[in-house]
Amino acid sequence: MKILKYGVIALVGLMSLNSCQDFLDQKPQSSLSQEQLFSDTKNMESYVQGLYKQWRDMHKEQIDIYLGTDEAAQGGVQNRDNLDKRQLDIYQDITTSNNVVLNAWNKRYSVIAAAATLLQEKQETVETADSLTQVFVADASFLRAVNYFELVMLFGDVPIVDYINVSDGARHPRSEVYALMESDLKRAIEYLPTMDEQTDKSHATTRLAWAMLGKLYMYADADVMREDGTPWRDYAKAAEAFKQVIDESSVGTTLPGDVDEIFGNTKDLENPTIPAYGDGAEGTANVECEWVYAFRFGHANGDENSIQWAMGSRAVSIMSTTGEAMCFWAGFDGMLPSDYCWKFKEDGGVWEKGDARRFVSFRGINENDSEMNPAEFNDPRNGWTAQLIGYCFGDELDPHTAKFEDPYVEEIGMNTYQSGRAVPFIRLGDIFLNYAECLYRTEGVSAALPYFNATRIRALGRRGALPASAISDETAFMHEMMDERMRELNFEGWRKFDLIRTGFLTGNDLNGQPIMQRNKNFRDFAVGSVNPNYRYWPIPLDEINKNTDLQGSSNAQNPGY
Repeated sequence: MKILKYGVIALVGLMSLNSCQDFLDQKPQSSLSQEQLFSDTKNMESYVQGLYKQWRDMHKEQIDIYLGTDEAAQGGVQNRDNLDKRQLDIYQDITTSNNVVLNAWNKRYSVIAAAATLLQEKQETVETADSLTQVFVADASFLRAVNYFELVMLFGDVPIVDYINVSDGARHPRSEVYALMESDLKRAIEYLPTMDEQTDKSHATTRLAWAMLGKLYMYADADVMREDGTPWRDYAKAAEAFKQVIDESSVGTTLPGDVDEIFGNTKDLENPTIPAYGDGAEGTANVECEWVYAFRFGHANGDENSIQWAMGSRAVSIMSTTGEAMCFWAGFDGMLPSDYCWKFKEDGGVWEKGDARRFVSFRGINENDSEMNPAEFNDPRNGWTAQLIGYCFGDELDPHTAKFEDPYVEEIGMNTYQSGRAVPFIRLGDIFLNYAECLYRTEGVSAALPYFNATRIRALGRRGALPASAISDETAFMHEMMDERMRELNFEGWRKFDLIRTGFLTGNDLNGQPIMQRNKNFRDFAVGSVNPNYRYWPIPLDEINKNTDLQGSSNAQNPGY
């Protein structure tokens, strides 16, 4: 297999190739050589900006990252009509030709390969390069690492695209992928700007790179070893990285802001509060501190995030007389919260009474009980009433996530496809909980509780703080931690990876029932438990057919496919 040495990709268009081998075997596509392209800092700036845009755009709609979790389930029509997504949502009969899987693979490899192209040219001279080039190398290093994080979580062993040291398209052991990620993230930490030095909020900072390094050490498979025989999963190293994020944020043990400010509250229709609109708008100082990183979208064609379009309520799509889905909480029921995700504890859910996060996280709930409240889908401003249309499964007035509602689309006269609300990728609430878990495992419950309780105190006040006596053992702590992560981070994209790393994906709740039974579709299709082979998605058949280094390999495919 040939390493890319001469060809160059369009500055912003980057790649649209179909296999890892394609990335390695590309031919020249520009009159500029690779050396010429990356000798100009303006060219490199445009190239890196294109990388960030491509990374951001793969998080549009976001439905794929919720599939197969206990916090969400596909909507009725989608479950009936989209077989590829249903396979992944209920872990049944997953095929190697699944298009959702192929898209996830290709999108991440397109960023990885483009980042590796810049690194091939500039990585080995970064120490003596000018400061701008050093930052661009750090950007490319971070983007390769963060996309490998998701790939290795979803697929296990994967091909490495490193045009300096690797010249094949074979699947490499996770230990080697982790090593590449660690090296990339340490390089990013060395040269990226700090949070205070950052001038472009669409780009990474040292704070973000530390966060991902901590997640690498924490989420790495427990049975994967380094060359020296020590495990890659290292809670002490993860804790050190997360502490760097907290220290750079200057927050101590207290999270910034209140729930309405950080999460947004669109329930007050006359004066909705959301963290930030798109089109370059920023949140308050508290929000910007809370967001370790957020994807910034706009409302122009091609710049929207379209998440509300995919996640909002179909039943309100017909309310407007001026166009489909003109109400800012309308959409098409792509994914709905599980009952466990929105109900109170006494009714079989995860919530405690008085937790402010519940009210702002969901539309279609009663604030003080676990009954649904369809009136929340109505629009009292103009008398419109949500209606079930008749061709769906009746889920359209079940609770929906409210985290992506963007009232500004109404002001500009557009539908929810044009949603431009900024979308958090990593928040301090996430980092505090990760840090608390690492401290629990390394120093004990008394060290962990100040950080674990920070999210609870912000949502419930001082009464929300759990005492050490409430944590009887590690099993109790981990179930409480996973519940708290659902309360804090529902529909923010981390649940799938949390289920995988903890073993909860194939595990039982404290009542001995499979945790995935919380997913309505998993339960309705009478799936008993998750087949352990389906922990990983299959290597796409399209990749195997195009990648000669996989053909005939005993490691070409994950077990069970």
